Amino acid sequence: MNSKKTIIFDVDGVLLDTVPYHFAAWKSLFEKKGIKFTFKDYLLKVNGLPRLVGIKNIMPKAPKKNLETFAAQKQNYLVDLITKKPPKPLPGVVRFLKKIQQKNFKMAAASSSKNAPLLLEKSGLNIYFHAQVSGSDFKKPKPNPEIFLLASQRLKVPPERCIVVEDSYFGILAAKKCKMKTIGLMTSNDKKIPGLADITVGSLQDSKKIIDFIESL
Repeated sequence: MNSKKTIIFDVDGVLLDTVPYHFAAWKSLFEKKGIKFTFKDYLLKVNGLPRLVGIKNIMPKAPKKNLETFAAQKQNYLVDLITKKPPKPLPGVVRFLKKIQQKNFKMAAASSSKNAPLLLEKSGLNIYFHAQVSGSDFKKPKPNPEIFLLASQRLKVPPERCIVVEDSYFGILAAKKCKMKTIGLMTSNDKKIPGLADITVGSLQDSKKIIDFIESL
């Protein structure tokens, strides 16, 4: 196996669309406490932030001693949703992973979410990865490169031989900091990605462009 062909995938927004699950879990939490919660609230005040910060943004008068309890309740709602109706892989994902698998490339999934192992298991994607990293495994968030350095360690491949597939500017920046090649997905419409990623594609459905890039390295 050519160790240069080693690919690390972000999970949320790259392999799976988990936004509806997170929104529904937050909505359950807040509305059971009598607070109206819209998708706009989710995007502006909760999405991408630590749970305790998100709760404080929506419930600024909530006692500090209750924040951890509320965060645990949100987590329970989320796990219940994932377990009852697992998320489906995004369009083109399974086909792309099978192509990569057939070429005997090493693959890892690296996510800031502590729910990543459950998500990958329930969606059936866990079978494709030689290693996984989740939010339970590291402390420093992106753009710190800790998440990707840990993935390369678990794959037993030097960072400079890894290729990262990301849909966020901070994720690509984190990969660049440890000299990894990057493929930016424009699913998030982040206009800063093209100026930083080595190549950009619309989604994993554009498999030929991605594989041509990987094989050119």
